[in-house]
Amino acid sequence: MLATGADLFGVSGVSLRQQMYYALLLVLEAYVAYLIYRSARVGNRYSRAMVLPLIAMVTLGAFDGVNAHLHLTPLPTYIMPLSVYSFLYFILQMIRDQLVRSQFLESRTLELGYRAALLQERAERDPLTQCRNRGSFERDLPSVIWTARSAGTPLSLLLFDIDHFKQFNDTFGHAAGDMILRGFARTVRAELDKQKSFYRWGGEEFVVLLPGCDLDAAAVIGNRLRRTVAAFLQYEKHPVTVSVGVSVCHGGDDTAQALFERADSALYAAKAAGRNCLRVESPQAAIGEEALG
Repeated sequence: MLATGADLFGVSGVSLRQQMYYALLLVLEAYVAYLIYRSARVGNRYSRAMVLPLIAMVTLGAFDGVNAHLHLTPLPTYIMPLSVYSFLYFILQMIRDQLVRSQFLESRTLELGYRAALLQERAERDPLTQCRNRGSFERDLPSVIWTARSAGTPLSLLLFDIDHFKQFNDTFGHAAGDMILRGFARTVRAELDKQKSFYRWGGEEFVVLLPGCDLDAAAVIGNRLRRTVAAFLQYEKHPVTVSVGVSVCHGGDDTAQALFERADSALYAAKAAGRNCLRVESPQAAIGEEALG
């Protein structure tokens, strides 16, 4: 600034400007080097990447300054500006760092998404039987009803209750009860396809949603499951049986609560009929061991 001001007033400031430039360059670069060194020591990767450009600027600038005073070469040298190319290393380091950071963030996002999905899945699962839990059922049922109503397809519901489950707990202990619950869940799950959702309602009660099945088809499936359980599931040579209630969605103003309550009423009818049987929501359309052979 002083040299430029001198030139404006007609005084040659070229020599002064050149001498002051190299002197100030050394002082300022030394100060910048100190700041970069402090920053690099605390782990700043960008400061570490600045070391090479700084060394290049100091070295080339020192050579230009010495040559200007001692005339080491016949011509003045201005190679210090070439040190700008050394900043390519710094830029490449920044790009590399950003790529690594982006990859890390992407990987972290995927990991967090996986963990969130896992937590969501765990929140929707009964830990003992690995069936979907009651909260999941209450959330899914209205949307399943809406889908069936929109598509004009039937939807039925099976409600299972393990017969005399309290007696198993009282006689053999809760560990035995847990084994029976897990065994029942495995048995039913093995018989269902992916279109049919299986839930643990609570305690010894379970629910199966049957999209595309009318009342008769649901009764056939329910009785098949009931027979399979009775044939293959037992504890200490004591057979395990289930009672089943069946209801069907009637469309229109039929609600999730009404659909479940009709299945619940049919289940109580099956218990009143002696257990190990199936009843549908209409008392006139009862289907049990006799009707299905």
